[in-house]
Amino acid sequence: MAYRSTSHLPYPASGPLEAYRLVTLLPTGQIAHCDASAKPLGVIECPALEAGQRIGVRLLNTEGTVEIEVSGAVAMGDEVMATADGKIVLVSGAGSHVIGMALVGAPAGGVVELVPYGYGHTLS
Repeated sequence: MAYRSTSHLPYPASGPLEAYRLVTLLPTGQIAHCDASAKPLGVIECPALEAGQRIGVRLLNTEGTVEIEVSGAVAMGDEVMATADGKIVLVSGAGSHVIGMALVGAPAGGVVELVPYGYGHTLS
């Protein structure tokens, strides 16, 4: 059984991907932008220009913070969840997959620094 002590793992992109977005791991072994229904693997910090390009994914379960683009305005201290195209948005209620807490605020289209809660935290 493999053990990796690193915060980044490389995966091939399923197509062009924007930087500072959440990604999910597809059954094909490729990554794609995450949405509200998918389980996030991590964040990409560099864009993928084409399918098959290997991109480092900053895993959500590693120590430290991550930067993610917001879909709508977010304030410092807000808890957020994934939305379309790998962006994040304010948590919408019970059953939401909470990604983490924003350390700074940003308007729609901005990038926030986020403390990830790890993997699998669900708001009840």
